[in-house]
Formats: sequence, C-alpha cells, structure tokens
Amino acid sequence: MAVFHFKNLIFKNQIYRLEMQERSFVLCYPNTSDLRYRDFIHKNLPLHRAPVIESLVLKSRNPQLFRPENIKLWVGIAVSRCVRELSLRICYDTIDNKPFVPLPSSLYTCCNSLTALKLKGESIFVDVPQSVNLPNLKTLKLRDVTYLNDDALRLLLSNCTALEDLFIDRHGDYDDNLRAVIVKVSTLQRLTLKTRSEYPSVQHVIVTPSLKYLKIYEDGDNLSYIIEDMPKLEEAVIDVAHFLDELLRSMTSVKHLSVRQITNLEEDQSKLNVGTVFHQLEDLKLCILREDWSKVLVWLLRNSPKLRVLNLYTDVIDGTEEWEKCGYKNSSVTCIWKSDSMNAAVHRLIGCDYNVLI
Repeated sequence: MAVFHFKNLIFKNQIYRLEMQERSFVLCYPNTSDLRYRDFIHKNLPLHRAPVIESLVLKSRNPQLFRPENIKLWVGIAVSRCVRELSLRICYDTIDNKPFVPLPSSLYTCCNSLTALKLKGESIFVDVPQSVNLPNLKTLKLRDVTYLNDDALRLLLSNCTALEDLFIDRHGDYDDNLRAVIVKVSTLQRLTLKTRSEYPSVQHVIVTPSLKYLKIYEDGDNLSYIIEDMPKLEEAVIDVAHFLDELLRSMTSVKHLSVRQITNLEEDQSKLNVGTVFHQLEDLKLCILREDWSKVLVWLLRNSPKLRVLNLYTDVIDGTEEWEKCGYKNSSVTCIWKSDSMNAAVHRLIGCDYNVLI
C-alpha cells in the first residue's frame, strides 16, 4: 500500500504550491485505491484554471503509480500555467529495465516564468532541444539525472541568461552519458560540482567570470579541469584526489579557501612552485591526508601574503623535519589545530612565531 501526500494551496485562482508525492517502502503493484488517486489527479489537474502555479513538486518511486507519460503530461500542464518552481524526484525502485521519464520540450523552450528547476533521479531523461529559452531561471539543480548525450547539459545552459546558482551532482553507479561538463554562464554566482565517477576522461570546462562561490567534490580518476580566471571569487571549497594545482591557479582572488586532498602529489612538484599568488586569501582551511601534506602547506603559505587564519588538519605528522623551512614571516596569522605534535611539526616548517589556538 502506497502512502500519498497531496498538497494544494489556492488563493484568488492561483495555485501557490502543488505537491504530489508517493512513498512506497516496498515495491508492489498498486491496488485499486492507489490507481484511483492517480487517475483523480490525471483527470482533474488539466481542468484547473489557475493562471499561475507557484510551485509544483512531484516525487515517485513506483512506475506503476506515476507513469512516465503521466509525469510528462503534468509537467506540460504546469508549463502552460506559468509554473515558477518545478521540482521532480523520480527514483524508480525497479531492478531491471527502469523506464525513463522524458520531459516535454516546452519546459526548455517556452517556460519564461520558471525561476527554479530541480531534477533528481536517474529515471529523469534530459533531452534538450536546440532552441532553449529560460530567461528567468535563477536556480538549477541536477542530481543523478541521465543525459541524452554530451551536448545536453551545454544546450540547457546555453540560454539561461539569468542563472545564478548551479548544482550538478553525478553518481558513479550508472552511466549518465556525460563525458564533458561544460559550464559557460556569465551570470553564474554559485557553482557546486559533485562527481563520483569511475568512467575515464571526464573533462570539466568552467567559464564563469561572475562566480562568487565554488565547491568541487570529486571521487574518481582521470578527471580534468579547464577553468578560466574567476576575478570575483570569494569562497571556494575543494575536495579532490588529483589536479589540485590546475584548480587553484584560477582562484587567485579567493578570500576564503577550504582544501581537502587525499592522494600524494606526483613526483614533479614544479607546478606548485610557479606563478600562482593568492593576493586576497585571508582564511585557509587545509585538510591533507597524505604523506607530503607539508609541501602543499608551505606552497600556500609562501603565496598568501594577506593570510590571517590557518586551520590545519592532517593525520600524518611524521617526516616534517625532512622538508626545507619556508621562512614564513607573517606573525599575525592565527593557526588552529588540535594537538601539540601538530604545533611542533608546523613550527619546524614555518620557522617563526605565530598565534596558536589548540
């Protein structure tokens, strides 16, 4: 037996929020009452004459209840009623032959009212036409969806002229058909990229001159980045296994930086020593869980003249006496860590006095 939630708040012929959610904790064929509920929505939603739908939320796990053709029709109706916020979470709990949910092309081409679009679930099939027109879309979240091809994401972003917040989450348990993540949006202010992929040669191209916040999380191999300079960047959170230098070289204007890296650097360390200066960096959080953590610390200290706060975490403190002192001269930095052994290790590296909070 499925449990449904159906919320409909109407005021002066305007639907402020319409939420249809089905929860089935075990996959089962719907009974008669379940089907009647679905058919009631299917019959009456097209008859409602509200000129504006403020928010439409659809959540489903059972393809026998909310079938792909039902969802496509309901989304099309919402588009025709000038929907402003659309959220779909379609995660069908079927073992084999999961059906895809195609969305109507009108969602991408003639939904001028849409300001927020949130899609989650590998059953959602993103097939974007050539003529995209989403002039008022400000928030876009894509989590574990399936794309038609490499070009689908690029097309979707191509004419989002007001987009400010972009969130892309890619899971590694299935093939989402995307081998290149291309983000070229001049208005974008917040960008979150989460990639957990075992597929090789996934390239990220980021051209976002107005970006203020960037978060990158990756768990995979053979991921590469081409990032143009971000002169307005204020905060960045970087959690990667590789290519730390490629990412940081485009973030020289960042004020607040959080870095986490697990794997050791390659033998050639020259990339960390040339060309990158963080002129505005004031607050640095560094979590390096690898043997050569001190090389990254020394490199960042040498190239951050305005640094005021250093928050350091590592579970590897041996071997610091082998590295050359960096001769760091900024005694106004407040350093934060949790052990006396860490204090001694960093003192061997920095070779000067500083304020310590343990």
